[in-house]
Amino acid sequence: MRRKIPALLLACVFILTACHTGYEVVQVSGTRHEINTSLDSSPHALTTEYLTIYKNYVHEIQAPVLGVSTQYMEAGRPESLLSNLTADILREAAMRYGGTPADVGIMNMGGLRNTLPEGNITVGDVYKIFPFENKLFTLTLTGEQLLDLFRRFAAVGGQGISGAQLTVSKDGQLLGATVNSKAIEKEQNYRIATIDYLAEGNDGMSTLREGKDRQLFDTLTLRQVVTNYIIEKTKEGSKIDSKIEGRIQIVED
Repeated sequence: MRRKIPALLLACVFILTACHTGYEVVQVSGTRHEINTSLDSSPHALTTEYLTIYKNYVHEIQAPVLGVSTQYMEAGRPESLLSNLTADILREAAMRYGGTPADVGIMNMGGLRNTLPEGNITVGDVYKIFPFENKLFTLTLTGEQLLDLFRRFAAVGGQGISGAQLTVSKDGQLLGATVNSKAIEKEQNYRIATIDYLAEGNDGMSTLREGKDRQLFDTLTLRQVVTNYIIEKTKEGSKIDSKIEGRIQIVED
């Protein structure tokens, strides 16, 4: 039995053969050019002019001051000033924008791409720390699922958390975990505030994919949530601050 060739496929073949020029690639070669300061000695005038216009435009957008930080903050394991601050902001955002309080805020260390300076905080500073279009996301985990997630945090030496306290051995085992200073009950539900990237199970947080009552705030990037937080604190007359509180403690077995 002969199969009929679809008309669309015949049309594609006809177009491809009709456009054939008789030329074909027989060799591809290239060289490496090091990009260094030597290229600055003879900049291309038109390129420089174009980039200057763009640079000035970007500077105008990023220059406005949003608030003031009491100290220099960076991300690091097991916990850090910047990861604690971000997780706190996420947990607060669940109530501010969703009307339901979150028990735990979660942020991955890898999502914090720069440091927060001491002193003035500009729009540009926020963009450097949060360059991605990650959105605010809330979901519900059982206590058993939450413990599984915390075991994953222990294995990598820590992630950004708010509302919880972990005790971890030096070899990455979870020795203990509480939420708001209370033991985690396996059958109880816990509301989690995080970002969509992590809610999809990325960065080793596959447990978050199992969460129920999932809510994506598709108009609220993490960057916007943080910006709004800083602006609100500034209006209240407060500076942006954070503390190392022993949220994740590494101890001897």
